[in-house]
Amino acid sequence: MDEEKNNVKEEPPKVNLTGIFFLLILIFICNGYICLSIIRQTNSNNGIDSTHRVLLLTMEDNISSKDASDDIQVNNALKNGGTVRVKDSNEGYQKAFGYEYERYGAINSSGTYWTKGAVLNYIASRGWTLIQAPSTGLTDMYYFVK
Repeated sequence: MDEEKNNVKEEPPKVNLTGIFFLLILIFICNGYICLSIIRQTNSNNGIDSTHRVLLLTMEDNISSKDASDDIQVNNALKNGGTVRVKDSNEGYQKAFGYEYERYGAINSSGTYWTKGAVLNYIASRGWTLIQAPSTGLTDMYYFVK
């Protein structure tokens, strides 16, 4: 009788191949999505995705008041993007941005500050990210994206 028990082979447990196949496909899709997200965030060519809005800011010395952006155009550009042209002076900044931008400058003990920095900080506080500045030599504009 013991010999009969030894001769009986036990069947291996049945594996659910459909479940394993589904799990592997799910893992493959999740890994692909994660890799694509990482590639988009760390785009090695620093290209800008077309889903970004663009704001261009020029600060010009020799611009007439009729060619400079008024406060309505500036407010629309801060919301939706576009081009803003301002005279490179305190009066030009105040005409375009009002006095509100002055809160974004680092004031020293005598109450003075760098106005360009205040304007750039003001725009950044509205959700825009500075991508390129004239100091790069590629353009004479400040280039923001949102």
